[in-house]
Parts: sequence; C-alpha cells; structure tokens
Amino acid sequence: MDKRKIKNGFKKKKSIYSDLDSMISIGEAITLVGALPAFLYNKNQYLKLFGKDINEGILSIGLLISTMIWIVIYAYTVKNELNLLNDYFKAEKIPRYQVISWILGGVIAGLFFGLIWFSYYIYIYCILIICLQFFDIWGGTIISAYIYDEFTEEIQDVNKDAKEKDKLKIITGYYLKKAIFLRTSINLIIFFFSFILVVYYRITNNINLKYYAYIILIATILFSNFILHFWRKKRERSLHEE
Repeated sequence: MDKRKIKNGFKKKKSIYSDLDSMISIGEAITLVGALPAFLYNKNQYLKLFGKDINEGILSIGLLISTMIWIVIYAYTVKNELNLLNDYFKAEKIPRYQVISWILGGVIAGLFFGLIWFSYYIYIYCILIICLQFFDIWGGTIISAYIYDEFTEEIQDVNKDAKEKDKLKIITGYYLKKAIFLRTSINLIIFFFSFILVVYYRITNNINLKYYAYIILIATILFSNFILHFWRKKRERSLHEE
C-alpha cells in the first residue's frame, strides 16, 4: 500500500513537471517557427525601413535577432529551473501554482511572439517588452513564493543530512537573495526609458533618439541574459562543490 502511494506520488510529480516542460517546449517552438513567417509577412516593412533609413533597417534586424536569442535562452533557462526544482523539491504544492503558471506561460509566449512580429515597429515593441517585464516579475514572485514555502518545510526535515540542506540553502538563496528582481526591475526602467526616447523622437524628430532606443534595447537584452547566465553557472558550481 505504501509502495503504491509512493509510486503514484512519483508519477504525479513527474506528470506535473512534464506538463510544464511540454508547455514551454510548445511555446518556444510556436514562437520560433512563427518567426520566419512573421519576418516574411513583414518583409516589406523591413525593406521600407532600409529604403527610408539604412541605419534603422540594420538596427531593426539586430533587434529581431536579439529577441530570438533571448527566446531560446529564456526557454532553456525555465526548463533547466524546472529540472532543478524536480530534483530538490517535492511536487505536492505545484498544483497550487500550476494553473497560474500555464496562464503566465501562454501570455509570455504571446508577448515574445509579438516582439518578433513588431521588431520593425519600435513603438509597439517597447510597449510589449515593458508588459513582458511586468509578467516576468509576477512569474518570479510566484516561483519565489513556492521556493520559500518548500524551503521552510524541507530545511526543517530532520531526515535530511547537512549537505542536502546546504544545497537547498544555495537554491533558495539564489531566488530570494540574489538580485533577480532588481535585474528585472532595472530592465523595466531601461525599457521604459527607451520608450520615452521614441516618444521624444516623435516630438523633436531627432532620429538619433530613435537610434539610441534601438541600441539600448539590444544591449540590455543581451547583457541582461549574460548576467543571468553567469549567476546560474555560479550557482551550479556551488551545488556541485557541496
């Protein structure tokens, strides 16, 4: 009887994580596969940009490429985090967050697709990327709440040895003590600043402001993902050292 419970519990745990993992894979595939039709559909818009201003045309393509890189890194990162949670935390509390996670995942995938679609139209792009940061912060809050609840229970488990508890502290510290929310909040401020530059371009007709907005967006996307990758690599090294 006990074995059946354990077996069923394991199946439930695996199924929950598999569902979330599958959702992310599907969202990534739809977004990336849809990138080519979106580009082909909007090719006249890009050609118009190149004909009107070659600098803006190049920057819009750079923004499109940066966004696609971001999507690949984002999907890989989330899937990697799910595997990590699966290894170190129980799944009983996941259903409480599962529905909202699916909704958030769908909204975020839709926003990413919107970024690809409107890479040639920086005004809408700025609005979409600002919305994406808000939803990213919301999703991060949900994950942190789950991690904190699980950590509080797991760290008090007398059956866990000291090494395992140390690993839980490393994982929890990454979510609750690392400047993840600060990074996302800074991104939000920078993206909003880019939007302000674009608005001022419309008012002053100073094309340099629009160039600066493109450059800031591209640089922030790439640098922010590099920082996040660095933090996670550092965490993984700490986990392997324990």
